[in-house]
Amino acid sequence: MTPAEFVRAIRLHDRFVKRQHGGERADLSGESLAGLRLQGINFRGAVLDGTDFSKCTLNGADFQNANLSSAKFDEIVSEDANFRVADLRGASFKAAKLKRASFKGADMRPLDAPKGGETLYCNLSGAFLEGANLQMCKLADANFDDANMQMADLREASMPRVQMARVDASGANLEGADMEMAKLSEASLMGASVASAVFRGAELDEARLAVVDASGAIFDGANLENADLSRGRFRNASLVGANLRHANMVAINLGGANLSQANLEDADLTEAEMAGANLTGANLSGTVLQDAELADAPIPESPSPAADESILQLSDEADGASQFDLYTLLREHCRWVETDGAAGRRAELEGADLAGMNLAGVYLSGADLRAVNLSGANLAGGKFVLADLSAANLSAADLSRADLSGAKLVLADLSGANLAGSLLGGTEIIARGGRRTGRSWPANLKDARLRGTNLAGVDLSGVIIDGADLAAATYGAAPRQAKSRA
Repeated sequence: MTPAEFVRAIRLHDRFVKRQHGGERADLSGESLAGLRLQGINFRGAVLDGTDFSKCTLNGADFQNANLSSAKFDEIVSEDANFRVADLRGASFKAAKLKRASFKGADMRPLDAPKGGETLYCNLSGAFLEGANLQMCKLADANFDDANMQMADLREASMPRVQMARVDASGANLEGADMEMAKLSEASLMGASVASAVFRGAELDEARLAVVDASGAIFDGANLENADLSRGRFRNASLVGANLRHANMVAINLGGANLSQANLEDADLTEAEMAGANLTGANLSGTVLQDAELADAPIPESPSPAADESILQLSDEADGASQFDLYTLLREHCRWVETDGAAGRRAELEGADLAGMNLAGVYLSGADLRAVNLSGANLAGGKFVLADLSAANLSAADLSRADLSGAKLVLADLSGANLAGSLLGGTEIIARGGRRTGRSWPANLKDARLRGTNLAGVDLSGVIIDGADLAAATYGAAPRQAKSRA
């Protein structure tokens, strides 16, 4: 095509766009326009399939609704170009530099723009980008809202602050991508690989990340509230200070992950793998940890006494071990509970030293056990419903199958204790005469120490656990038991 023929084609096309007499749609299929300065040119609705625009300057060019299939835009420079709803299937944008371009609703399957491509403030909302090759591209501040990016290649792409709300990036490869401060609310990344990617401060609320590979990825300070992370691989990932409130984390792999200061309130970590995970300072209030497992801390296998042992049965070790008649105290406490306080006397053992005692099956529901020393004691199958164990020393104690429903364990030391199969939920408050109130009193583990504690099979739903230290705690399967009230 000669320059004169090109000019004539553009003039006629302009009349066509304006619906003026004598206009004619431009058809430049397969033509080479490489290297031309085409600022402000009107190609709206033109037929340009296979046209070569390589190294062109296209500032303000209008390609809306144009047929640009298999067109070449390699190494172009463009500001404010319009590609809205254009057919760009098979088009190439290698090393293209685009600023404020609009590709809204454009069909760009499969876009080829690897290594060196750069877009700033571009609008790709609603675009079709399945299988797009955007690896190592600079896409800062771009808008991909509602775009289809299934199976796209975004490896090592620079995408800080991008808008990707409701984007479908299922199966995409974002390994090593920079997504810092990105907006991904309600986005789908199911089955995607985001290994070593950076999502620091990103908005991922209600995002779908099921079966995602996020090994070594950084989510520090990210918002993942109500997100679906089930069956995801987050080994050695960093989630420091991340908001995971109400997140679905069933069967997630968090081996070696850093969750310090993270908010896991009401998150579901059923069957999660958490070997070596750092939970220092994490908020686990209401977190479901049923059958979760920390593989690097073996679950104790020592058997516990039978649950039906007498609540007053004490070993010979207890006889004379204290400065008071423990047998009488426990008997009077049982009467106090059975008669709603009309007879007997509440057990008040504040500050008592009962370290190492065999108190298996003991009944101390509602007792005052503040600051009591029960370190190394055998309390298996014991009843501590609504008991006050604030600041108690329960380190290395056997509390397996114990009922701690509604117990107050604020500042208690449970380091190395065995709570396998114990009950730590809330309990219904029963009024005098056995009248039901419908009100529940939660167990309170605020600021408690649970380092190395065995929590196998323990359901922490509804438990107040703010500020608790759960470093190296063990979560795994354990037989469940029916809850009983005081």
